[in-house]
Amino acid sequence: MLLKNITGATAVTASQDTLWLSTSTLMNFSAPKDLYYAALANCTNATQTASEQFWEKYVLNLSSNIDEVGYLKWDLCLCLFVSWVVVFFCLIRGVTSSGKGVYFTATFPYVVLTILLIKGVTLSGASEGIQYFLVPDFSMLTDINIWRRAAEQVFYSLGVSWGGLIMCGSYNQFRNRSLYVDVSIVIVADLITSFLGGIAIFAVLGHMSMDLGSPIESVAKAGQGLAFVVYPEALATFWCPQLWSVVFFVMLYLLGIDSEFPLLQTVLTVLSDTFPKLERHRCLMAFISCTVCFLIGLTCVTQGGQYVLNLLDTYSAGVSLMFIALCEVCAIMWIYGVRNFSNDIKFMLGKSPPWLFKISWAVVSPLVLCVITVYGVLQSGPVMYNNTEPYPEWADHFGWFIAALSMLQIPLWAIVAMYRRRKNLWSAFQPTASWGPAEPKQFYEYRALRWSPDNNNLHVVHMYNTTNGVH
Repeated sequence: MLLKNITGATAVTASQDTLWLSTSTLMNFSAPKDLYYAALANCTNATQTASEQFWEKYVLNLSSNIDEVGYLKWDLCLCLFVSWVVVFFCLIRGVTSSGKGVYFTATFPYVVLTILLIKGVTLSGASEGIQYFLVPDFSMLTDINIWRRAAEQVFYSLGVSWGGLIMCGSYNQFRNRSLYVDVSIVIVADLITSFLGGIAIFAVLGHMSMDLGSPIESVAKAGQGLAFVVYPEALATFWCPQLWSVVFFVMLYLLGIDSEFPLLQTVLTVLSDTFPKLERHRCLMAFISCTVCFLIGLTCVTQGGQYVLNLLDTYSAGVSLMFIALCEVCAIMWIYGVRNFSNDIKFMLGKSPPWLFKISWAVVSPLVLCVITVYGVLQSGPVMYNNTEPYPEWADHFGWFIAALSMLQIPLWAIVAMYRRRKNLWSAFQPTASWGPAEPKQFYEYRALRWSPDNNNLHVVHMYNTTNGVH
């Protein structure tokens, strides 16, 4: 779509000589005073910007609601196909190939963000937008819905409970002495990126607010509208807007591709670890996974695809993610045990985690996640598109079905594990005999530590001789 509309969303929307624009289009331009007063009597109330109509009427050809799915947009289908082809070639050799791709896809957005930040803060009205971004409204702290959205944003931004962090960590060295430093760098980098990104965005929004004479609240849009509606309007004011549009949308594309790598790599890693024989067929696994994802994604490139995307985003990355995180932290800290977990970290890093971490893991995190999850379930209302158009009842039911598919996996397989060990139910809540480091030398060291008389948490492990060694 970017190559097809190389001037799209800027030069295209800077002119009303197009078939998809309507009489409600809002344009910002200068005109002689006499001409302005002469035409004032024939003005109509404009409710949409040109970039918004370009996005909804031309790119999406958006239908009126989710009930009208409409036809597949061939140009969007082609873009979706090319994207999954790129993901496939970056995954066929595992982390090695995807890791090389990340070198570029993870660094280029920072270059673009820096350029947009410098350009944004120099625009007229930028200070008002930055002030709107930085000055807090403390009354909102009493709204638990704000905390829920903040938690969802942090989980999405850091990739917590998506599986990608565990997958990437499994390829690290077992004794990674710089783990605390690595974690700190990731968190600080994410914080700085979010902060600078917010300044860059609201600087542009402040400029648009002054330019259009509208409050920032009416200019700012949530979701995809921020990237595909608000920013194109701002980019049209830049020098050589076509170039800036290309750079900006290439950055967005790379961010999307970069986010897809760990998600799909997690699926492939789980399949390879569960069924080791599949490792030799990694290329086939990657092909099948990308094909399935492409076919599912076709529902999002129809005329009603934006409604489908909003529905999936609401139910798959909201309360279900909080529930999965709650189950993870409770299973590790309450069933496996804080002491066992801390001893494992000490065995890996040479020192035990601080007591503040243990309190957070065992008490604070489960409590906060429980409150957010319960509130998200009890206070959830009908899904809205652009906070104005409610979805039909069947769409909400389907959304909860999608959320349940992921949430029910944990209790379902827990029941299966307990059934398999029904003769000794307590063993279902204990580590297996093979639990430990993958390297044999480290495994024996780990087991020796578990058997140590100083360790009050003993686990009996049966060892036997085979032709391949000791197990």
